[in-house]
Amino acid sequence: MSPTDEDGRSQNVRCRMRAKKNETFGAGRGHYLVSVTFGRGPSMASGDFGAVLDDMQVLFDQGTAAGLADVELLARFLADRGAGGESAFAALVTRHGPMVLRVCRGELNDLHAAEDAFQATFLILARQARSIRDRSSLASWLFGVARRVARRARRDRARRLERERKGALMLDHPGQERQALEPPELLPEVQEEVDRLPDRYRAPIVLCYLEGLTHEEAASQLRIPVGTVKVRLSRGRDRLRGRLIRRGLAPAVIAAALESSGRAAIPASLVKVTAEAAIRVAAFQAAGVAASVAVLVQGVLRAMLIHKIRTTVLVLAASVGLLTASFVVVSALPTPAQSRQEPPRKAAPVAQKPTAPPASTPGDSVPEVDVFTIKRGTLHRSSRQAGNVQPFSMVTVVSRVSGTLKKVEVDIGSRVKNGQILAELDAPELKIEQARAEALAEQARARIRSAQAKVEVDAAAVTTAQANFQAAVTRSRGADIRRDSREKQFARLEQLVKAGSVEQRLLDEEADRRETARFEVDTANLEVSVAKSRLNEARSRLTATQAAVDEREQGLRLAGIDRDKAKLMGESAQIRSPIDGVVTARDFNVGEFVRSADEAGSKPLFTVVDTRVVRIVTGVPDRDVPLVDIGDPAIFRSNAFPDIEFKGVVSRIAESMDANERTMRVEIDLKNDDHKLRAGMFGQVEIRLDTVPDAIMVPSLAVQDDSRWGSHCYKVVDGHAVVAPLKVDDNLVDGAYLVRKGLNPGDMVILQPGALAENQQVRARPATDFRPARGPIR
Repeated sequence: MSPTDEDGRSQNVRCRMRAKKNETFGAGRGHYLVSVTFGRGPSMASGDFGAVLDDMQVLFDQGTAAGLADVELLARFLADRGAGGESAFAALVTRHGPMVLRVCRGELNDLHAAEDAFQATFLILARQARSIRDRSSLASWLFGVARRVARRARRDRARRLERERKGALMLDHPGQERQALEPPELLPEVQEEVDRLPDRYRAPIVLCYLEGLTHEEAASQLRIPVGTVKVRLSRGRDRLRGRLIRRGLAPAVIAAALESSGRAAIPASLVKVTAEAAIRVAAFQAAGVAASVAVLVQGVLRAMLIHKIRTTVLVLAASVGLLTASFVVVSALPTPAQSRQEPPRKAAPVAQKPTAPPASTPGDSVPEVDVFTIKRGTLHRSSRQAGNVQPFSMVTVVSRVSGTLKKVEVDIGSRVKNGQILAELDAPELKIEQARAEALAEQARARIRSAQAKVEVDAAAVTTAQANFQAAVTRSRGADIRRDSREKQFARLEQLVKAGSVEQRLLDEEADRRETARFEVDTANLEVSVAKSRLNEARSRLTATQAAVDEREQGLRLAGIDRDKAKLMGESAQIRSPIDGVVTARDFNVGEFVRSADEAGSKPLFTVVDTRVVRIVTGVPDRDVPLVDIGDPAIFRSNAFPDIEFKGVVSRIAESMDANERTMRVEIDLKNDDHKLRAGMFGQVEIRLDTVPDAIMVPSLAVQDDSRWGSHCYKVVDGHAVVAPLKVDDNLVDGAYLVRKGLNPGDMVILQPGALAENQQVRARPATDFRPARGPIR
């Protein structure tokens, strides 16, 4: 079948394809008519026409790959090893190929070597596609693999050239000219520093600066918000700029390298060959792959495998070390029975050895017991715990920029104010960057002035074109009037000629004048059309110029932002105190190099604490937690000032228990205008929990607990020891329990009853040296 006939007229090749049920193109069965039009030219080979039909079949079966995300294209490639997978992989090559080729050209100064590295990179993708963890950052992954492949190709080429030099075989092949590359757009230093960035910064930079995507397109590829892309781009640029300046690159060179985001077109033949080879490599078939490319793929895959094994071994070794250390630490810890401090019990346990009965006088069988008379009073329940002093505010002062410490204004112990200069750095590159930002802002203003002047010129041109158009319209109307007049004159003469009143010659002359008038009308109409076109053209130029003014005004705003940022970074060379306080630490001396806070290995310059108000931090045990409230009065007694009580109230409660200590963090704010309390001091905190009026307290020495009576005590009634069951609170208050039920004021309870029997006759002896609660009952 010939695509064209002898006259060069196009023919329609009708191909009927049976539609699959429930596909995008229709749910029913039927045939689709595909019209392929061929123009003039040589006949199409049958193989090419078959390829066209294959592509059309893929389009009907799976749809177009354009607009799909990297994750979807990789999934389609992994699921289909046929034409559909090849089409998806070709879309990936077309999308990321310009960036990969650009990276390879930056490392290799040879076009053929760069194309080999290009193919090897995508063949590695075909082999490793299933093992990529974050497929949304495919561009970042390809950037790293391309650099690794290109570096290996450069090393292999260097070794080969060295061998050829030793063998005197470095002569160029006759009849062939070496294809020189253009100077690489992206410097190797820039590529190296981009590769060192964390993936969250590297992925947006690769997409926006190396692949030329917009912020919205990059956000769609990475599946993150547009604002996150902009923030990561800004932080990534700042890191790159600082690192590249330290490597000796000028800021202008860095800006040019980052701003050059052109996307060179990849030859269709290279894309097709790479996609076909990827299908074969994914199926572990090396047939048809160039030997140089296969060597690169095998070498880089082997290196990646070794690196992965080495990383795994290191992680396992670290895990074993941590487990060993944990075992040693756990072995060294005391057992729970040794470390746990039991809270005071309400009474002696049942198995406790009974104490000896009170001494009695010789010859007397009635034992004598110590008794305590129950009284009613006001109970002030408190919690006493250890506490330490911490500053209310503590700030570690770091530097936002890197530089040499030029001057130090304060030292340890210096009192500083908010905003006071503590030190000054010498960072000349910041001044250069500030001057550059100022120059760019001035350049943007000059461009705006130029564009505004052009707006005025174009506006004048529009006015002139409008006047010319009106004049042309006026001339057209005059021509119409003259033509109509000639038409009427010709009609009158024609009637007179028919009547024989005038000669035919006059009618002929009038016919010539009528034709001339008609020609003038056509000419005037043409002039109107030309004038209207020129008016529209002038208006379009004016609109474009006004848009250029708006664009340059936006550029001025961006330049102003960069200028303000450069100014802020320049001011950051002066290290200022963020709070009022005292300098408690200083880690640098004059002449040392200070790294910025976002760099590895950076350290704070100063530590400033504010001790005008201090925090007293203590831990309240779980039995007192329900009783602690914000605003409860508290007293802090420091070992350094044993005679002074620092009074305050509970300011903050953690509302969560420490699982290890079984305590809850409580903070008390104390004014410290005289600066007596210093951070790190220890002492005792007493928190007034609550007040119980008309409370009845019983000494813990009088309370026993057994399975028969539960909590109980013995009281003396008519000279006999009588059992009194009790209901008491679980919490001890200065060696006594709060009695809820079982005792009344005036009852005499026996202290340390020991092995007394119920209703045993006893002789009461008031206890003289026992105080059950030092202060709670008043």
